[in-house]
Amino acid sequence: MKKLAIVFATLVLVLGVSGCSNTGVGQQIESKGNTVNNQYANDYDTFIVAMKAKGYSLEMQVSQKGESFFSVTPKYFKVNGDIISIYEFTNYDSAKSQSRTISNDGSRIGNSSIDWIDKPHFYVKGKIIVGYIGSNQTILNDLSKIMGDSITNT
Repeated sequence: MKKLAIVFATLVLVLGVSGCSNTGVGQQIESKGNTVNNQYANDYDTFIVAMKAKGYSLEMQVSQKGESFFSVTPKYFKVNGDIISIYEFTNYDSAKSQSRTISNDGSRIGNSSIDWIDKPHFYVKGKIIVGYIGSNQTILNDLSKIMGDSITNT
């Protein structure tokens, strides 16, 4: 019982310290008891919490190892019939560096030229890149609220 109390106290301390970062503007996003202390999601967990707080049901899709435009394997989610990909890097610098390989219109990532089935939208914040290929205006508006402006001009 004492070990459980120590683990819980440590968790509270870690969460309290991580909530003191200055990566957002202090607005809270809440979903099923989880609270994110930034306006923008900056990692995988805060992105998922923010999407759920917006009322989305996220259905995880199977991804294949090595199936990526970047150095990390994406996690895919079906959202309202569309697919959102989340690439989580070890730190902000890696995410930012790899996001620079995305062309302004999203048609090229690194050395790959892509002919998307719809308009590509990519967002980078913190240590994640989020990709959405679609035109659903509600999803686009919510992604901008969660991630900030798209880095692609589509």
